Amino acid sequence: PRNLKPGDLVLKKALYVSPDPRGKFKPNWEDPYVIKEIFGGGGARIMDIDGNEFTKPINLDKLKKYYV
Repeated sequence: PRNLKPGDLVLKKALYVSPDPRGKFKPNWEDPYVIKEIFGGGGARIMDIDGNEFTKPINLDKLKKYYV
């Protein structure tokens, strides 16, 4: 279990659908996001730094804490 709470900055695992020309050098994690809400089943609602929310919850396994 990860010790994440609303308001924490996190990185989201990059899930590429199309092949990336950079191959194994492509980034594994995407921009910092802010956790807005955490659900009991292991999901979280996140938003970017500008305040734009994701429509679907993200599994906590796909997030890691971002240290500034």
